[in-house]
Amino acid sequence: MSKQAQSRRRKKERYCFCEKRYDGAGFMIQCERCDIWFHGRCVKITEAEAAKIDAYFCAECLQRSNGQCANPDCTNEARGKYEKDGEQLESKYCSDECGLEFNRRRYEMFFLPKWNNLKNNPSISRDRKVDELNKLEEEKNKTIETIGRLKHERDEMEHIITQMKNDAKRMRKENEDNKEKEKSNDEDQEDENDDSDEAISSDQTKTFCVICGTEQIADKAFKHWMLCHKRQESQYHFTSDVPMNANLTNDPQLRAVDPNPRIYCEKEDRKSKRYCMHIESACPQHSNWQHDKDEVCACPLEVMQELKLDGNYCLELKKDCNLHYNWDRFRLAMKNMERLQEYSRFAELHEKERCCTLSLRDTYGGVVGIMLHDTKNFRPPTKTIDEEDDDNMIDVN
Repeated sequence: MSKQAQSRRRKKERYCFCEKRYDGAGFMIQCERCDIWFHGRCVKITEAEAAKIDAYFCAECLQRSNGQCANPDCTNEARGKYEKDGEQLESKYCSDECGLEFNRRRYEMFFLPKWNNLKNNPSISRDRKVDELNKLEEEKNKTIETIGRLKHERDEMEHIITQMKNDAKRMRKENEDNKEKEKSNDEDQEDENDDSDEAISSDQTKTFCVICGTEQIADKAFKHWMLCHKRQESQYHFTSDVPMNANLTNDPQLRAVDPNPRIYCEKEDRKSKRYCMHIESACPQHSNWQHDKDEVCACPLEVMQELKLDGNYCLELKKDCNLHYNWDRFRLAMKNMERLQEYSRFAELHEKERCCTLSLRDTYGGVVGIMLHDTKNFRPPTKTIDEEDDDNMIDVN
């Protein structure tokens, strides 16, 4: 059908709910569902507005369908129930873009002025909570720096202990070679030295174990105490359902300074499927406490001194040394305990920060509280310099 024929037919027919003929001068729009034409003036839509509408639906069709889009400026049909990425969703808007644009205008018109007013006139309690949050953030940053420093010290300590043992082993071997080369002509002096060494090294006094109460010789008392303590500790099981080393570094900042803490033992029990929570370097159940036959003690002769490669070491074999029983393990365990304390402190600060943040969010009662809040500023307005000069002027009249 030609356009002229369509025009003649349109003039004869009656359109819209006003049941008037097409006058040829006004604008008309067609419903996409029922194919009925409507006068633009009757449905209050101009030709410019119709150009922005993808599909127009009349009032009756909208009632029979999902309804009109919740955006008042849009006359399209709402999507209703639809599927997206395998999920069943429901929307009262015709599209995501239309809903976002409408809510953005609502946000800028209603919420943003209220929020700016509260920001410009904050309450004293809110200022205090903000200051508390800033202090907690500073303490967290200091704790993270301390954790990184302790991790570096622990790695450095482990490296120095290995070097000290290698040096002590080399020194012991040199001393043994020198003793073999030396030949003593004075047998009395040799006997005298043997007697003095025996007098120094052999202490036959008796003492009692503080754990099991049995009587022990003083030479072997310390080693017995440690073994008895290890046996006693192994009877108690400190376990967890999940690996704890990974939980220590949930925060990205901690993961950056110490990606693999290696503080807990984390040996899994096959029966209970739980993980050991003893300190890794001194675990009484899963650590290897046996020594090699040729392993040297290498403990600094001044026990509490800083670890240095100065050659001032104990050159006894580790299995025979009664004065420095597993000193290296306990040094590392002490450093790990310091690291664990800092991790606990970080967790405590993180929990305080979380509670303070929630309390700060609830200061105005969320979005509804902000919308219902009305701030009144009772502070007197500040005067300019010219106004203060006018007030200080004396009226000579």
